[in-house]
Amino acid sequence: MRINLLYLVNRHKINSNGICVILCRITLKKQRKVFSTGFNVNPENWNNKKQKALK
Repeated sequence: MRINLLYLVNRHKINSNGICVILCRITLKKQRKVFSTGFNVNPENWNNKKQKALK
């Protein structure tokens, strides 16, 4: 059984301060669940390859 975790930033929903929500996507048996981590980040400080904030 293989579980994949992916952290991503929802750049389509930027709040008035220019901050995006960090989402977590879990994939198990080809089924996905996406949920919010409760953390926010400036999209310019997000590294997609490393899946983490730069600062």
